[in-house]
Amino acid sequence: MKPAPDLHSKPHKNPREHEFVSYKHICHYYAPGSHYFGYKVLRIPSRAYRITWYRHVYYCYNGIYYAPYGSYYVVCRPPFETVLEYELAKALDMRRCHFGYYYSQPRVYDAVYRNNKYIDEQYETIARNNEIIARQNELIAQQNALIESNRSYGADGRLLASEAYKSAQTNGLFQSYANAEADYFYQDGVFYLLENGQYKVIVPPAGALVEYIPEDYDVITLKDGTPAYKVDDTVYKVTVSEGIAYFEVMGQLYD
Repeated sequence: MKPAPDLHSKPHKNPREHEFVSYKHICHYYAPGSHYFGYKVLRIPSRAYRITWYRHVYYCYNGIYYAPYGSYYVVCRPPFETVLEYELAKALDMRRCHFGYYYSQPRVYDAVYRNNKYIDEQYETIARNNEIIARQNELIAQQNALIESNRSYGADGRLLASEAYKSAQTNGLFQSYANAEADYFYQDGVFYLLENGQYKVIVPPAGALVEYIPEDYDVITLKDGTPAYKVDDTVYKVTVSEGIAYFEVMGQLYD
């Protein structure tokens, strides 16, 4: 993983350009060490079981997830809504998320993800769903005046949220939203919500500030010319908050 100040200091090579690795060297997604996200695997363990999640196929064995990609597999992050027990997770190197802003409605990320992951299969249905989501996002943006943050963002947070929403709309990004009253955590590109004593894998919430992004990022340019970094479907930009350089979650960009 790379910290923000070092990201521009040396050439980046996407892990998918590396050679194949053996599944025997890969750590659990929730364990410290190299997760090899984005790396290619010629074969997976014979006892790996198949998971179908919203029409997307994964294989899992011993806490490691693989996605089929042509004639091989790619080591991937766990599907959203995967649950990790608190007792197992509390000793891990998770970082509590800082936020530049909040929205007043929690867990909207579920609707955003479920509607938009069908784009490649249901164009007409998605077009209708996107209209619904756009209206939903507009209502949420209008509720910025109702934001109640217990972390002292106040009017500045409302302004940042409004600007982030406009930027997401311009660049074709779908945003998920965080709740100021909830606890969010991050590790190696995976975001968690601590809920009912369990860590739940979630769509990365807009406004989350992290000091590192994983090695399997792509450098992209958004529609408005903004340079950004893409990890899976999540788009980050470099920002400064209280004098500290962070990567800020802008939203989701579905291919």
